[in-house]
Amino acid sequence: MVGLKGKSPRRYWAELAGAFALSLSVIATAPGLVWPISFLVAFVAFIVVHAIYYGQVGRHIQGRLVTATPGAGALAMLFGAGALLLRGSEIAYWAGPLLAVAGFVVMFLFLDRFGKFYQAPSRDSA
Repeated sequence: MVGLKGKSPRRYWAELAGAFALSLSVIATAPGLVWPISFLVAFVAFIVVHAIYYGQVGRHIQGRLVTATPGAGALAMLFGAGALLLRGSEIAYWAGPLLAVAGFVVMFLFLDRFGKFYQAPSRDSA
């Protein structure tokens, strides 16, 4: 199920899960607050640009909810809380990246199973 320019739902979910995992790792291991806060701002900007690039934001889907159920938010909060609890601890430098890998796998599998990906109707079928 590949759309125009090789934009597939699985690739979309993998890229989002990868950005999520990277942010978990930075939040868990980075000293101070400057890096985690600036990284979260960049993460939100990435999500918006990424959604626009993949056609998940626009006039053609106005009024429709294109999201991955509340479960994605709950998973993100759970893993985010884990990253915050690891901050500053002695095990943060090995447990943070391990949490990020687990976060990537769980988030990708969840989004791949329950995520909603809008695909514009094919112009050839008209």
